[in-house]
Amino acid sequence: MTMHRCLKLLAACALASPLFLTGQIITSYEATIANPADGGAGPALWYQNADYRTGTGLVHMASTGSANNTAFRLGGQVYTDYFGNPEKAFGLAADAANSGAVSGSTGLFMTGAQGTVSFLFKTGSDVTYTTLQSLFRQGAGFELILFNNRVRLSYTSAGTKTLNIGPSLTADTWYYAALKWDTTKPSDDLTWYMGVAGSDTLASGTVGIDAAGGNATIEIAGRSTTNLFKDPMQQFAVWERELSDASVQQQFTALVPEPGIFALLLGIFGLGYVVIRRRVRD
Repeated sequence: MTMHRCLKLLAACALASPLFLTGQIITSYEATIANPADGGAGPALWYQNADYRTGTGLVHMASTGSANNTAFRLGGQVYTDYFGNPEKAFGLAADAANSGAVSGSTGLFMTGAQGTVSFLFKTGSDVTYTTLQSLFRQGAGFELILFNNRVRLSYTSAGTKTLNIGPSLTADTWYYAALKWDTTKPSDDLTWYMGVAGSDTLASGTVGIDAAGGNATIEIAGRSTTNLFKDPMQQFAVWERELSDASVQQQFTALVPEPGIFALLLGIFGLGYVVIRRRVRD
């Protein structure tokens, strides 16, 4: 078999390989959530992926914990996820009758003095967000919102304060966001992380917040029935403890595509083929 035919065969195998198409499989990212780098427990509440749908929308989700995911399931929307898997990302229902934030006041919808949340979200075609949309809210303590082309952190510290975090938003782009907190610390209780999924830049910072005063109700993708975020989300996880910085960085790093074995072989053989052709011509 000639070098040219070998390369054509290798290219066909590479294009047919999921590793070539997606760069990595989703389980590697999920592993960083289930088994954090700090060796501690995994999330208590975890909306992983959409499982299946009917013509009316999402009907089941892969999830961990005793959460009521009715808001996601009643006609909830499904999308292609960050890794290119069809109908795996999820979002709130498009119709007003079924739409509302995922929230509650019992069980794992309550967070205490320590905790961590991380998730992926995708912006829509219009990122001006002239009306704010809420991504995650912890009682009256703190909230991540989309407003005026930015992700904004709103938090309580001797009054309500706001801070734009991470880069300006780009349309139709996946982002990684995380918050971790410990209100028993004397200062710098809340740490935020924000970055474009698949990039090598994860911005972060810390702010001081008022003590939560015990458990606080969390809301996902809105404030009850207002300020709703209806674009795609994925891998929404909540821990009942503060993760280490290394654990958060491990999650973000797992989103950076790695070339599959076929892609690497194709590059190696392609380079060799170019060298051989040049030698023949010379």
